[in-house]
Parts: sequence; C-alpha cells; structure tokens
Amino acid sequence: MDCVKAMLNDSGIEKCFWAEALAYFIYTKNRIRHKFKPKTPYEGYFGHKPTVSNFRIFGCHDYVGTPKQLRNKIDLRVKHVVMLGYVRSIRGYRILLLEE
Repeated sequence: MDCVKAMLNDSGIEKCFWAEALAYFIYTKNRIRHKFKPKTPYEGYFGHKPTVSNFRIFGCHDYVGTPKQLRNKIDLRVKHVVMLGYVRSIRGYRILLLEE
C-alpha cells in the first residue's frame, strides 16, 4: 500500500481514488520484470510478452477531444482530464474529467 499512497500523493489526486491507484499499480507491476526473474508475471501466465507501449504515468494530465455533435461554436474543443488507469477489455484509459 505504500506504493499506492506515494502515487496518490505524487499525483495530487484525492485519496478516494485509492482503488484506481491500486488497480494501476497491479496492472503495471504484473507487466514488468522483477529482480532475479527471467519473465514478467504476465509472460509466465499468458505465455507471451505484454504490450507496454500504452503505459502512462498515473495521474498525468491530458486533454480529450469533444465531438462536434456534443459542442457548439463557443465551447472548447478539448476537456482537461487526469489518467487513473487502464481499461481491461479494450486498449484504453480510465480518466477523470476535471472540468465541466
């Protein structure tokens, strides 16, 4: 849990998102090699190397686009979000919308 506390503290995200931080930590830890072990836990279970090209820093700030159908001419084209983790079923991210 110390890693989760450090992630929440470093990112500035509220403590109520501790479960998201824990899921992110487990997802990441299972996909990286550990000391003195030839394979990652993911590789040992599934038999192939994990894709790590989608790795992002927990709590990183980003912007997501708003489709034209959901905005008018004076609305902003993007919204400010924070990355909370990964979606398991598809290659995507769990995000927190910071402004509305």
